[in-house]
Amino acid sequence: MSEKGVGHSVRKFLFIVKRKFKNLRLRISGKPLYTKKQFDIFNKLESGDLILGKMPMSDSELYDVPDGHRHRPYLVIKKKSDKVICLQGSHRQYSDDRVTFKINIADFGQYNGDTFFSISEYYEIPVENINKNIGSLTDKQLKALQRMLMLGENKNKDAVHFENVDNVFKFGDIVDNGKGLFLIANDKNNALKGYRLTEKPIRNAFTFSLDNKQMYTDFYSYRNLKPEFIKLVKHLPSNKVSNLKRFMREGVYVRPGDVIKDNLELYYVFKTVKNEINAYPLSRKKINHAVKVQVGKKEYYVNVRKIVKFTNLRRDRVQYTLSEKQIRQIKGERKEARVPAETKKGKNKTL
Repeated sequence: MSEKGVGHSVRKFLFIVKRKFKNLRLRISGKPLYTKKQFDIFNKLESGDLILGKMPMSDSELYDVPDGHRHRPYLVIKKKSDKVICLQGSHRQYSDDRVTFKINIADFGQYNGDTFFSISEYYEIPVENINKNIGSLTDKQLKALQRMLMLGENKNKDAVHFENVDNVFKFGDIVDNGKGLFLIANDKNNALKGYRLTEKPIRNAFTFSLDNKQMYTDFYSYRNLKPEFIKLVKHLPSNKVSNLKRFMREGVYVRPGDVIKDNLELYYVFKTVKNEINAYPLSRKKINHAVKVQVGKKEYYVNVRKIVKFTNLRRDRVQYTLSEKQIRQIKGERKEARVPAETKKGKNKTL
């Protein structure tokens, strides 16, 4: 063994012994391995915070890392009782094709400027490895990273997400709730609502290609989704998102034969023209020139002499769809009934 090799081995041995002795002394004294300052920093950390920390290596591995490289920036994803789960930063872009999240950390030594965090690996940084808090992501950066983590999720290991995923999902996202795929199309109050996707052709459906398969959006089947129980699969291209918004504005997915509900009243849709829906009111009381229909387990009467018009009708207002036999029956009565020209059309309603 060369003199240089012997010297290196001796210094490494002393480094390891010194650190192990220090840790042993702390354990015997009953004191934690971390300082009060480190614990205070840890307590205040939240998802999206940036810390400078010592690399989570064994003493032997740590010694072989050159001085100045033993501490790195870490991006906090979530906290455990005595450690934080983080992404490790590098001042250089990785040479392989791994997906990275890039941000700019100002006034931070060799990491001043662009810093790259690989989202394919997670590191657990104990409290005693934390040096200092060096900043936080903006809300915009936080949401962008969360979406990257969801899209880059590795099926071979548990996904690590932020504690709070509110407002991360977007209009046009394709998600999986464990029972099937859904297309996110939020309503006016921004509730997280998904419409079921199917490969079975549906008339007047919004369609797009997913993994070389033609998908149809079933606007007759939707769910209010909980963010913590769904997985982000993909996001529609911007041109498709624009098409989806236009498609929903036109309301073409509400079709003749549907029974809709507005202000506790039911209406039968007999015609749709662009975003305008023409409907007849339903009543539980018998009306002259009315057609009796079965809606669920109850009988109603369709007043074919009164027309009510709606605009911007949303699919979730549909309560029921009549049978083909009932639809033909209403069409027949409509031809015989003379609707007076002065029939009140009703105010245009936005649902």
